[in-house]
Amino acid sequence: MRTALLTALLLASGAAAAEDPAALVDRLAAADPAERASAKEALERAGAAALPALRAGLGAPSATIATACVEILAEGGFRSARDDVRRLLDDPRAARMVRRACALTLGRVGDERDTARLLEIAPEFPEAALALAALADPAARAPLAEMVTAGRGGPEAAFALASFGDPAGVEALIAALGGPEDLRALLLLRRLAGRDPGTSPDAWRAWWRVERWRRALGAAEFEASESALEAALKDPAAAPDLVAVATDALAPGDARTKALLALGLRGDPSVLPVLLRLLEEDADGMVRLYAAEAVGRLGDPSAAISLVAYLVFDEEPFRKRSAKDRSDVYYTIDSAVCRALTRLGICGGLDYMIRQLDQEHRVRVYHEALRTLRETLDRDFDYRPDGDRRSRRAAAARARRWFDEERDGLRLPGPDLAEPRFRAGAARYVDRLAHFSFLAMSRARECLVLLGEAALPELRAGLERPEMHIRVHCAEILGRIRSRTCRPDLLRRLADEAPEVRAAAVAALGAMGPGRAAEEGVLRALGDVSADVRIEAARALARVPAERALPALQAAAERPENRTPAFLREACFARAVHGDASAVSDLGAMLAHRDAAFRRTVADRLQVLTGFDAGADEGAREAFLAYWEAERSRYGPPEGFATDR
Repeated sequence: MRTALLTALLLASGAAAAEDPAALVDRLAAADPAERASAKEALERAGAAALPALRAGLGAPSATIATACVEILAEGGFRSARDDVRRLLDDPRAARMVRRACALTLGRVGDERDTARLLEIAPEFPEAALALAALADPAARAPLAEMVTAGRGGPEAAFALASFGDPAGVEALIAALGGPEDLRALLLLRRLAGRDPGTSPDAWRAWWRVERWRRALGAAEFEASESALEAALKDPAAAPDLVAVATDALAPGDARTKALLALGLRGDPSVLPVLLRLLEEDADGMVRLYAAEAVGRLGDPSAAISLVAYLVFDEEPFRKRSAKDRSDVYYTIDSAVCRALTRLGICGGLDYMIRQLDQEHRVRVYHEALRTLRETLDRDFDYRPDGDRRSRRAAAARARRWFDEERDGLRLPGPDLAEPRFRAGAARYVDRLAHFSFLAMSRARECLVLLGEAALPELRAGLERPEMHIRVHCAEILGRIRSRTCRPDLLRRLADEAPEVRAAAVAALGAMGPGRAAEEGVLRALGDVSADVRIEAARALARVPAERALPALQAAAERPENRTPAFLREACFARAVHGDASAVSDLGAMLAHRDAAFRRTVADRLQVLTGFDAGADEGAREAFLAYWEAERSRYGPPEGFATDR
């Protein structure tokens, strides 16, 4: 039985597929709506094979059949039948519904020759205006404008005029809302806008204000978009509309970026939350770039809290990959954020750019970093982005030395950083230094490093906090910032009860180059009860003048408690920095240590001193000593360590 049923179904479907198109046309007037729809779908599927039957159906006495045939011709785009449609449109004996369908169909299958006739009948047949919109013949624009001005043609004529980009058409549609043609106008507005702001005229007027800015700012002609930008800067009420354009993901990219440029140049701090949200979340890289630039122009110091968070927190894989891979589109967002920071008076943006010079990136990253440094410092440190790795590293080292030396006295113009929201943000980062999550703590630490001198009040206060971890991290951050004004605060921490804090304070003093008063504290730290503090003191003495450092290091190395590999390694390194060639030999001998990590650290120290990387594998000691035997007579201490400050 199942086989018989399947056979019957197959025979039935085959019969339907083979049904004559003329019979299908007759079924277009069936009483059953489902049967009519089925016949229409079958004719549409038949395509060109149904064309003769459809042409014949245009002359059917049934208006239902004729109308359906016209609609199928339009749906199939049968241009070969347009003369039939034209004749039927001009036939006064044809039913009105048939002629209306013909007018609409000419928008699909007609051409410019139909424009004049469609304009003529548009006041009587609204579908003719819709066909004119579909044909897009520029010759129809002026007559449509006259028609709309005269109040003829209804919402459809206004829609057609609007489709040519004429604002008068949109305004006529909005004006029709609330009147007898309200529903037609509303449907056409939704079709035109591609969205639905609502049903009230006020909602559509608000949409139109934004839309006019969107069109003007995104104009293809440069002069037109620049004129719109100037108008946006002069219009005191434009901010909400500009925000709407900037946040509209469907708006053209040029319109969004021009809106952001205008918001930045207007300098209205009330739009800051919107700009920061776009910087952090928008999918368009150019929008994020312009949002960062706009944030910097607002001059709101509280923005710095979010800007440094963007540099530290943003882990977007594409952003990181595109900075190295030339095959990816690269948006210079990082450099824009750093320029925004410098406009706010934050030196950390420069620090970040100098770090990029010393890393492996695509060449454009180096160009952008140099652009920021030139704009802010009027310096490029003879850095050549297209140079080899060695020359780039040397130039980056020059930039780093200069910045570390001059940073303490560098004053960038910017707003008053005493602003309460900025101060509260910096304090929150200090609080997070005690967070149980290593990731949260390390991110807060990096944010404070980028805030730099601007966060000194909170960092100094952090040195006095009861939480040991906060005191340690604040000391470490001050060492990375190298602000010499904090030496007295760090010297007081040399008496801290926690050896971790004392070690961090000594390391910080060494990093910033101890002054005369701080040297005494570092020298005293060589006798601390904690081995970690003594090791940090030995490392810090690399920056103390040689006449004081060398005797202290030699004496400390003789004490039994300091006869540990870690202390001797740092003591040898400090002695070598001060020009003691025998210390280089002693350090080279440590390449025979059994611990691989220790050997790697020794190899790194030796590379800093001599430029030669012996590696950390077995045989590294012999390789280095062979090199050293030949080069010892030419040894000179490396630049950038010893100082007489």
